[in-house]
Amino acid sequence: MDPHWRPFAGPLSPASERQAFVILNTLLPWLVNAGYLAGNPLSLSRPRACKAKPRVTRFLEDDLWQAVKTSIGAMLRDTTREQENYASVRWLISLP
Repeated sequence: MDPHWRPFAGPLSPASERQAFVILNTLLPWLVNAGYLAGNPLSLSRPRACKAKPRVTRFLEDDLWQAVKTSIGAMLRDTTREQENYASVRWLISLP
């Protein structure tokens, strides 16, 4: 072994800290379930804040929405292919 090797000489990087917590948060509940620990000491620590993604709501004004529905209603439906295309467009526009 190299005498200059000192893996614990300095602080952990932020990525190493996160990885250590991931490992401990997996290991400790397993040790509790296996009966090696009476409780999980990390369960009392501050829970990670869930970063909720901002909800963006976009919508068309009523007149524009009516124009979309009118355009869909005016689509050709004479052939089987046109009927299938019309049905798929109506289905897509009905998705929330």
